[in-house]
Amino acid sequence: MKLISRYLFELTLILNTLTIVCSCSHNKNIKNPDLTNSNDSVTISRPYSGEPRNVTFLPYWVANAQFAGYYVAKEKGIYKKYGININIIPNVPFVTSTDLIKEGKVDFAALWLVNAVELKAKGVDIVNITQPSSRSSAMLITKKKSGINTLQDMNGKRAGIWTGFELQPKALFNKYNLDVEVVPIGSSNNLFLMDGVEIVIANWFDEYHSIINSGYDPDELNVFFFSDYGLNFLEDGIYCLS
Repeated sequence: MKLISRYLFELTLILNTLTIVCSCSHNKNIKNPDLTNSNDSVTISRPYSGEPRNVTFLPYWVANAQFAGYYVAKEKGIYKKYGININIIPNVPFVTSTDLIKEGKVDFAALWLVNAVELKAKGVDIVNITQPSSRSSAMLITKKKSGINTLQDMNGKRAGIWTGFELQPKALFNKYNLDVEVVPIGSSNNLFLMDGVEIVIANWFDEYHSIINSGYDPDELNVFFFSDYGLNFLEDGIYCLS
């Protein structure tokens, strides 16, 4: 029940934030609501009676349980209830959400903080309007049989890292002066499973369990959460251009 309550809270937070942004863009004279004021909080949670705003939203990956809340809310008509006519853009191979948001081709996009930081560094005027998660689920995984049981053991090894998500692991390697060869990978864990790399990046809720389902027991693996090493770069924030 606690897990269900957390997801309901996150969904409500996202809906309220999108409602604020859409409402403000309709009327330039409306002040940004003060969310510390209880009256404003009640107002934005009421059903919207004005003209619906058409918006586009792009998750950064294919439709799966990770983004279930967005799709369920659309099917249940929750967005329309609050004045949002949302079009959830399907994932297109080799086209990233960072590309589309910086080019203004989508109104909102789900991004990792590391991707948003890179966009900001390139001069893209991007803002985070809501952040459902408070702790990074990203990690590095090694097999105990490889002898890599500490960060220092990674020195001189090879790590399979998703293309476009190199900033966080590279920051970790630099922080601890590790010479690790970064090998670009897609969404598959096959290179790690076949011992093509000794280290692989993963999310706890996704790739980690895929590796477990491939036949490994948890006690056969070592996990290194980035958040445990001062690199708590959050995932799944909702971003738009300012």
